[in-house]
Amino acid sequence: MVDNLNQLIKLASRLRDEAQAENEDFLNKLDENIQKIIKEQVNEEVKVQVSKILPKIEKTVNEQLEAEVLTRSSNSSKTSYAVATDLSELELKKIIIEKMESNKSIH
Repeated sequence: MVDNLNQLIKLASRLRDEAQAENEDFLNKLDENIQKIIKEQVNEEVKVQVSKILPKIEKTVNEQLEAEVLTRSSNSSKTSYAVATDLSELELKKIIIEKMESNKSIH
């Protein structure tokens, strides 16, 4: 009888340990899935926010560059070559912004 009772206690202990291990596995998998979902949601939100902010940045940069080119060309007697250089610089900066936008859409 005592032997049977000891066997039952061992069985109960083993079953409890197995249940705890299964619970830990379940909780670990649940935690991993929650982290994946949060990461995906954060990435999507970052894309949305960047797509909202980037046009404003581009507009501001373009306005500042155009104002600078106009200021430079009106404040000094530059040759047409110097004005063309300023305009080329403006165009290059616009190209950089466009490249940034295209890279943003890739990610």
